[in-house]
Formats: sequence, C-alpha cells, structure tokens
Amino acid sequence: MKNPAWNFTSTGGSYDDGPKNAMIEHFEGNHSYHLAREIIQNAIDAKRGDSVNVVFQLEYHNNDTFPGYKDLKEVISKSKIFWAHNEEAIELLAKAQSCLNQKAIPFLKISDYNTKGLNGGDHDRTGRWYNLVRSRGSSPKSGGEGGSFGIGKGAPFASSPLRVVFYSSRSVETPDEIAFQGVAELVSFELDGDVKRGTGIFGINNSSIRSSQQIPPGFVRKEIGTDIFIAGYEDETGWENDLIQSILRNFWYAIYRQELTVQVGSKSISHETLEIHLAQFFLKEKTKDHIEPIGNPLQYYLTVKHGKLFQKELRIIGHVSFYFREIEDPLNYVAMMRKSHMIVCAWRFMFPGNFAGVFICENDIGNKELRKMEPPAHDKWDIKRNNLNGSTIEQEIRRFIRECLNSEKNSNEKKRLDIPLLSRYLPYEGDDDLLGGEGNIEYTGRETDEDTSRRIQERIALERSVKISPYKVGVLNSPDDNEEWVEPNGDDFEGGIENTGENGEGRGGNGDTDRIVAKAQFHARAFVIGHHENKTEYMLVTRVQKTGVFNIKLFAVGEERAEKLNILEASDPQTEFDVSDGMIRNVALGQNAHKMKVSLSGSSKYALRVELYEIQ
Repeated sequence: MKNPAWNFTSTGGSYDDGPKNAMIEHFEGNHSYHLAREIIQNAIDAKRGDSVNVVFQLEYHNNDTFPGYKDLKEVISKSKIFWAHNEEAIELLAKAQSCLNQKAIPFLKISDYNTKGLNGGDHDRTGRWYNLVRSRGSSPKSGGEGGSFGIGKGAPFASSPLRVVFYSSRSVETPDEIAFQGVAELVSFELDGDVKRGTGIFGINNSSIRSSQQIPPGFVRKEIGTDIFIAGYEDETGWENDLIQSILRNFWYAIYRQELTVQVGSKSISHETLEIHLAQFFLKEKTKDHIEPIGNPLQYYLTVKHGKLFQKELRIIGHVSFYFREIEDPLNYVAMMRKSHMIVCAWRFMFPGNFAGVFICENDIGNKELRKMEPPAHDKWDIKRNNLNGSTIEQEIRRFIRECLNSEKNSNEKKRLDIPLLSRYLPYEGDDDLLGGEGNIEYTGRETDEDTSRRIQERIALERSVKISPYKVGVLNSPDDNEEWVEPNGDDFEGGIENTGENGEGRGGNGDTDRIVAKAQFHARAFVIGHHENKTEYMLVTRVQKTGVFNIKLFAVGEERAEKLNILEASDPQTEFDVSDGMIRNVALGQNAHKMKVSLSGSSKYALRVELYEIQ
C-alpha cells in the first residue's frame, strides 16, 4: 500500500501559479476576524440538532508529526529558485520556510460537534467534502444558507504563513468512514524538468486518505463532524483574545439563543458565560467603534435582552423583528441579521437621542431574499445583487425601522413640558457657527409658542437621561437626603469632607475623624461577573487621588431613592476584607486602579452608588 505524500500536478507548461491568490487575499488583514466568521458560519449551516459546538485549540507538531514535512520543505526550496525574480513570491516563501524551521510548529485545530460532517467522495460534486476540500469557488449550499459562494474556504489559508490546511471528517451519512486530506496553496515550481502547480494535495495518488490506519497520528477524527488543522497558525501570541472578540462581535445572538457554544483554548463561551465575556472585552470599548460590524456588541446584546420589541409582516421578506433600547452614549446603529444569526452589517439611523437597535429576519423566504443581496464576505446587503427585489426590500426595512423609531420619539415627546414664551427668558444655546458670530440671541417676538415648545423638545430629546446600564456605576458620592455634608474648602483637591453624625461619629463609623471622600476625588466602576440564585457578583474598580485606607459603602440607585445593600463578602487577589454593617472595611487604595470582587445578596442587578470614607 502506497504511503501518503504531497502531490503537485503538472501545469503542462501552459501557465504558472503565482503568489497572488484571490481566494486567500480576500481574507488577509485581520485574519482572526474572518476566520471565526467563516468557520462558525459553516458549522451553523451544517448543524444537526438544536446547538453546535465549535472548539479552537492550539497544538504543536515537530518535523516527525507534521504530515509530509520533508516533501513540503523541498517544495518551498525549489519554489524559491523558480521565483527568484519575484520579490513578492520570495517574501511569501521565506515566511513559509521560517515557519517550517521551528522546532515546534503551531497548528490551530478547529473542531465542530453536533454537525453533519463532510459527506461524499473526491469526485462527488454534490457532496460537502468535494466542495470544501477538492474545489475552488463552489459550494453545495442553497441560496438561503450562510455561505454559498465557496470563497470562505480561503479564510483558514490566510491564517497560515505556510498556506497549508488539513481536513479530517466523518459524515452523518457514513459515520464509519473517515476522510483526510491536506491542501497547500503555494506557487509553481520545477521538479525534474516539469513545472508543477502551486496547489498540492497530501494524500495517496492525488486522492484523499480513507483509511484511519494511514492517517498520521493526531489527525484522526473519531466522531461525526469535521476537524480543520491550520498549519503554522500565524497569530500564536494573543490568539485566544483575537478569536473571542470576533466570535462575540459576530455571533453573540446565536450564543444568546443557545444555538452555539464556542471553546477557545481554556475559555468557554456559552449562553451562561456570554454576558461575562461581553463585559470583559467590550465594557470599556467605545459604543460606536467603527469595527465591522459597526457598534459595540455589548450594547446590541443588552438591546435584545432588555429593549423594546417591535414586529411586523413586510410584503416581500415576511415576518421581521426590531429591538430598540435607549443608551447612554452615541451609537444610533442597527445590527442587521437573518436566519443564520450572524451579524451581517449595521445600518445608521437618525434619532433625537442615543439608541441601539437590532433587526432580525428569520423566516425562510426573507432569509433567501436577503442572502441574494450579500457579497462573498457576507458583510452587507447590496440592492444591486438582487435585481428583482433588492431595492424594494431595503425600502421596506428602512421604513419599518423608521416607524419604530418615530413611535419612540413621539412617546417621549408627549411626556415633555410645554412652556409658552419661555424662550424670552432663556439664552440662545444653538450653534454659533451657523449664525456667523458669537454671543446670545435675544427673543425677537417673531417666535411662536409652538416654535418655543418645539425647540425645547428638540433639546430635551438630545440631552435627556437614560436608564443606567447594569454594568456601570452611578458614582453619586453624596450622603442621604437626611444627612448633612460640607463641601471642601476652595479648590483643594486633596482636602477631605468632614461629616459628623450623632454621638460625634463620622459616617464611616470609626470615629469623628472619618471623612467622606468627595465625588471629584475618586473614580469607581462596577460590572456583573457572576449571577447566581442567591447572590450576584460584581467587579468593583476604584481609584482615588489621595493614597490611604478607606471604608466603602454600596447603595442600589433607583429612580427616586438609594437603598443600602447587603454585602456578603469582598476580596481582592491578596486580601479578604472585613464586611460588617453593610460596609467593606480597611481597604488600601491609591492612584492605581484597585480591583475587588464583591458579592451582594440576591439575584437582582443594580446600578450602584459608591461612597468612600477615609480612615484618619
């Protein structure tokens, strides 16, 4: 029986395969971003059952366990001679050669579970194996599935400096059979006077391996589904975080719906951990970050979880849903998705305030029509790609979303106060540049009462406060209404605030020298990191201007009042702090951020108010 080896077919002297490869170059740049999108989209399209699990794991192989290592190294050496005149080819090959010279070569192994696997033989053009592994620019998928151009298979090669990927699969149709093959997308080279193609296959006689005994150890798929091995994975440093961010940006909704779980190294992203990961990676990121798809995924997630739902039957694409939520910072984009539950893109809409929106079309007819509007990268809806219905579909969607936004705008305006003639007594607060000068504009008598009301409403619409995010702390460092405090004298930032209560004790409870710290003297934030039946865990991050030892109180902030919270425990990596009388005691703080894990009684999530008391 012949041993597996690399095989590169002859070009017949008619052409050469150069360093430019459109299938691969389409995904170059932020390859981790594209890799997660394409791999997970394929897994979702091939799912069997309710949920798919995808695992990303970094492995290492030396020259003894790398399939066809010696042959591949020789091919790259001969390719460098053949392309000595081409700088771009030499740069590509030098990078590949450097990767092969490592003692331990990193492989990113991507495994999907609860999927159909790749069925069919090497020449079955209707099979999933042929269309993924044995062809270019073809796909067995129908128009409504995620990727039906066949170009997405280039994403793994863009992540490999070797441009080498191995596939191992068992299909649901033939679970006892296995298929294994390696594919190299290199450049032409000359061997024994014959010019070979740049595309090579690791197998037997230019065919895939179908016997588990002949598959190299560590590459045998043992259950239904597919393993993809990316040789020399380029993003060895920081690879976990890069992939996780792409997964969260593009598939948070599928994870939220429990249709997808993802394991990246040691980190698991599931319905239960989704909120924690979103907060970890995107809490401090800009709300509108202009990374495709535009918008912070944490805001979109919170919009679906806590926002207002609108639904409607559109004429062409059928039943659709729109989620709306007012937020604190500017975004005003709507995340657009269809049945695959991958975020396709984000559309911008005008609104007198800050909001985040999510649009979803999940029915089969609408899914197919929207799929026709997508380019190979599946990153927008282009009306020109659906000549029959594209323009009408876009108009219907935009009209529906605008109707929803207008209803929210009108609902808010009804609650505002209409004060006729008030503009006579208010300074002008418009855009001075538009007037060609500076200063206030006095009331001229020409404004009507209706104009006055409209201008006030427009300003309120832009500046009205919104609901506090459960992840953000309301740092309202002031005493309760029935307690008195004294503002610090002058502009002395270092000065504390002395506040004496009954029995001569400060509000900190440690004697009359305890001082409440002014809100201008410290910064604090908190976000949820754990949610249980009887307690909720927060990460409290605090930084003060003046180094010292402090007691900390936490309050739940409501619309009308603040209530003290029952603190169960508090600790940082070095210390478990004393908690008594609703206060965390003897915490050393300074100008560097201090992170503390705090457990509060109950399962509710609160907007928190933080009060600090310096121990004198």
